[in-house]
Formats: sequence, C-alpha cells, structure tokens
Amino acid sequence: MNRSPTHPRPAVRLGLSKLKGMRDGAAERIDSAHAVRRFASISDLARRAQLDGHDLQVLAAANALASLAGNRR
Repeated sequence: MNRSPTHPRPAVRLGLSKLKGMRDGAAERIDSAHAVRRFASISDLARRAQLDGHDLQVLAAANALASLAGNRR
C-alpha cells in the first residue's frame, strides 16, 4: 500500500505496462508526462501522453481513470 502525501488514500498500484491491450509506448508516455506534472483531467492525460481512444478504453476498463473522472453522483 502507498501512504505517501501525494496519494492521500491507501491504494494498490500496478504498472501500466501490465494492462492487457495497452499499445506500445503508451505506459512510458503516461509516466513521462506525469513526471512533469499531475494530470488535471482525462482530456489532459490523453493530450499530454498522446493516447488514442483504444488506450483510454483500456485504462477505463481497468478503473485507472477514476481519480480523474471526478464525482459522478
């Protein structure tokens, strides 16, 4: 579990490269863009990491976009 100040809630984090269906280089582009600054939204993630709809669908299916989606209630 990660209890660092940048991740206020306990979480289990897996490497993005472990997600089945991610296209070549997508995980590396996400890591590189995130190293510069955190993502403000899903569209910010897609733009800065140069992700296509397929990669966004893979991330969504793995619930990896929940922290960027906001409160949907």
